[in-house]
Amino acid sequence: MTRERLLAERHLAMEDAHANAILNSQTVNFNFAKIEEPKVEFFAAENTYSEWELNWMGIGTNQVKSGLVAVLPVRGSLSPDWSWGGTNTEWLARQLDICVGNPLVSAIVLAGDSGGGTVNGTALAANAVKDANAEKPVLGYVKGLVASAAYWIFSQTSEIYLSSGVSSAVGSIGVMGVYISQAEALQKAGMDVRVLRSKGAEDKFALHPAEKINEDALAEEQKIIDAMRVEFWNAVQAGRPQITSDPGGKLYYGREAIKAGLANEVGTLTDVIKRADYLARKRASSIS
Repeated sequence: MTRERLLAERHLAMEDAHANAILNSQTVNFNFAKIEEPKVEFFAAENTYSEWELNWMGIGTNQVKSGLVAVLPVRGSLSPDWSWGGTNTEWLARQLDICVGNPLVSAIVLAGDSGGGTVNGTALAANAVKDANAEKPVLGYVKGLVASAAYWIFSQTSEIYLSSGVSSAVGSIGVMGVYISQAEALQKAGMDVRVLRSKGAEDKFALHPAEKINEDALAEEQKIIDAMRVEFWNAVQAGRPQITSDPGGKLYYGREAIKAGLANEVGTLTDVIKRADYLARKRASSIS
């Protein structure tokens, strides 16, 4: 996602390091190649448990068979539109709905590596995960980083697994807005810029970059992002009741994240697929 696009979105639920790297970039690279949708993979899990294991866990193999485990990628910048290397949150919500409606799919795994994205579209994807999880087990797998908007989405899964007990990171529960004043720089460059507003709309675009920062408008924006953070945190609390105290906006790594309740265990993608299959079998067994 370009710097200009991020500024246009205004409100970001994105890990600070990722946001700053993009916002501080002075160049914009254009690529006119076709943006391809991420690949959704399906794994057969029939042989992940032995008959003895399933019987020991109270799941009769003659009653409950394995289905496919769908692995959905959640990577890069998240927004309701496609960006290079990012994930469209509307696409993610549709894929979840498709998997829920597919009788061959018994469970879903979100494979994540994302620093977050825009607030716009995140609640939609998070609610889609919550709804899907009510129908079929949905688990989260953190490849490297699942932060901010990405964690908002992952917090609605049944369980979250880290690929590393040291370097995998989750958290960054917060929202930020970025506003830049170029008024002084423009003046030093000898440019006299005037922003005209129609009568009755004097407060339109009160934080225009060609003007000095409007402190009253900035205070209003602060209220907005504070309210967004409350919505974010409430969703996390509802999805992860094991988090007993507000973890703030920082990242938590590896076993520190597990201790704080932001994740469950360390494991491989194969472990998570196996666990998803087991939860699906268990749920089906209890229903039957």
